[in-house]
Amino acid sequence: MKQNYYRQQRGSAATTSNVVPPLQIKRQSSTNKISAQPSIGSHLRQILKQQFIPTSSTNNIQNEIIRTQDTQLQEVPFELQDIKMYQILNVLGHGATAEVKMARHKMLDIVVAIKVYGNNANIQLLEQEVLILQLLSHPNIIKLYYKLESQQSIYLIQEYFSPMTLDNYMKGRTIKRLSEDQVKIIGKQLTNAIAYLHSLQIIHRDLKLENILIDPQTMKIKLIDFGYSIQTDKELSVQCGTHQYMAPELIKKQNYDNKVDIWACGVILFRLLTGLFPFKGNNEGELNKKIIAGKLEFPSFMNGSSKALLQGMLNVNSQLRTLVGSDFL
Repeated sequence: MKQNYYRQQRGSAATTSNVVPPLQIKRQSSTNKISAQPSIGSHLRQILKQQFIPTSSTNNIQNEIIRTQDTQLQEVPFELQDIKMYQILNVLGHGATAEVKMARHKMLDIVVAIKVYGNNANIQLLEQEVLILQLLSHPNIIKLYYKLESQQSIYLIQEYFSPMTLDNYMKGRTIKRLSEDQVKIIGKQLTNAIAYLHSLQIIHRDLKLENILIDPQTMKIKLIDFGYSIQTDKELSVQCGTHQYMAPELIKKQNYDNKVDIWACGVILFRLLTGLFPFKGNNEGELNKKIIAGKLEFPSFMNGSSKALLQGMLNVNSQLRTLVGSDFL
């Protein structure tokens, strides 16, 4: 009898080992490579004033469908869930405790991303990440298929989506900002994913350009790296995240809630719209003061609706912070 994977996942965190999660059947002929682009240097101000013409991909009806579609999955026999069944194709990225590799299942020709944790991994955070990922099913959030273990490592077998992060995508562009139409496409997906997480009482706590994958052809995005995520309805006090994206309450080491994700989303959208971070400093102390003050300076080319959206997201008063506060998205 065919088992209902999603019902089993959502019913209890203690999912039995014989439940076989699905995998994505996806053949890859090649991977996208980021071509080196010249620095815009001292011409930044002039370039930022240019008017952009959206690429054809942003107006493609088929791409609009792709951006809202969840990953198509197919169940895989339990006996084929073995790390030895995978051929490593490429290294996609690495961090302090984990490395992400692109791999292909040798028998089924399935392409996946494998997140590999070594012996220095924080087991408590890792188990928390797995439990949270098992709860999630959203078109703009990466899927966890299953976890494997060996004596040396722990492997998270995940959906392979794109080798390109939003950070690399922006750095690879000659013009370091996107058009408003492009930001709207990304922003709608990002805010939908954040709202979905918050509806499940999940806080990501490390939203940033590096933790968002993008397919440049369709402008579809997916959130990744839930290593700092937590599911709770209580205020938190443990400081975590990436400094440039931290909300004022994190900088001041105060208690916080899911509004820190909204602040980080505002930082991301500000960067996409302008090519710059909203708050900058020559050192950590100076950056902290700028974030706490929360004074926003908008370029002249930004319209009222985009300013209103960012002002709502980047409100230093977390209780007044809003995920969607204008007609921009």
